[in-house]
Amino acid sequence: MARILVIDDDELVGRTIARVLTRGGHEVVTATGGAQGCALFDAQRPDLVLSDLVMPEQSGVEVVRELRRRDPDMRIAVLTGGESFGVPLIDSLGPLKVGAILRKPFEIADLLGTVDALLAAPAR
Repeated sequence: MARILVIDDDELVGRTIARVLTRGGHEVVTATGGAQGCALFDAQRPDLVLSDLVMPEQSGVEVVRELRRRDPDMRIAVLTGGESFGVPLIDSLGPLKVGAILRKPFEIADLLGTVDALLAAPAR
């Protein structure tokens, strides 16, 4: 079992991901934005972070950059659904070395497979 932090400004998406991961045996904490996510990151010290890429107050790139500053070895995956406006953000992730990019909508099996692969991989 791993502790996973899910950061997504869409509460329904965050709750749905949390429900799936909890059923998969993980402990899940959710945040609805970057600031809350970073605060929970410090308080919870998760094993893995799943962050939405496109959020209104702080982009996923900014969140990942901040989490990398706090813990350079953290396992991080990003979630994105906005193909048209998400591509420039995806391109800017390169140097931040995220473990995976999941494009919404994704299948439950893809989510669980990605989480399992990231948790099985050695920290960066």
